Amino acid sequence: MRTLPLLPLVLVTAAALAQQRPAPAPLPTNIDPPAGMRLLFEAKGDGDQIYLCAVHGLTPNWQFKAPDAALLDPSGQTIGLHYEGPTWKLTEDDSAVQGKAIASKPSAEDGAIAWLLLRAIRHDGKGKMSSVLYIRRTDTHGGVIPTHGCTRTLAGQQQRVHYTATYSFYGK
Repeated sequence: MRTLPLLPLVLVTAAALAQQRPAPAPLPTNIDPPAGMRLLFEAKGDGDQIYLCAVHGLTPNWQFKAPDAALLDPSGQTIGLHYEGPTWKLTEDDSAVQGKAIASKPSAEDGAIAWLLLRAIRHDGKGKMSSVLYIRRTDTHGGVIPTHGCTRTLAGQQQRVHYTATYSFYGK
C-alpha cells in the first residue's frame, strides 16, 4: 500500500478550510435612524466606489476598499468629501464624522449599491459634523462591485465604479 506524503495533504486541507470561513452575520434591514433623531442636513455624494482585486486562497475577487466622492449641496456646489473610513468631511468648517454600518437594505434600483444606516464612531473638529450621530445613505445609483475582470495577474489593481447617493445626517 502506498501512502501519500503528509505535507501536501495538510496544505490542501488547510486551503479548503480557509475557503469555508463563516459569513459575517447580516446587518438589520431597517435603515431608519432611532427615535428622537432629527435631520440636520443632507448632501449628495458623487464619485466612485473603489474596489481592490485581491487573491485569498484559490479565487481572486473584487473587494470593497473605500469611497471617493464629493459632497454636494442642493445647488451642486462641493461642500465636502466622502472617503475611506468611511468618513465625511465638510470644507466650510473642517469638521468630520466617521461611521460604522449598522443596517443595510438593497437599493431600490437594480445595479446600485445598498442603502445604509451608519452610526457615528468618531468626530473631528467642532463644526456641523460634530453633532452628527447617524448617517443614512439612500437614493443610490451605480457603484456595485465588478462582477468580472479580477484575475491573479490583476491582483493588487484597483477599479473605480461611479456612483451617486443621498447622505442624510442625523443628530439630536
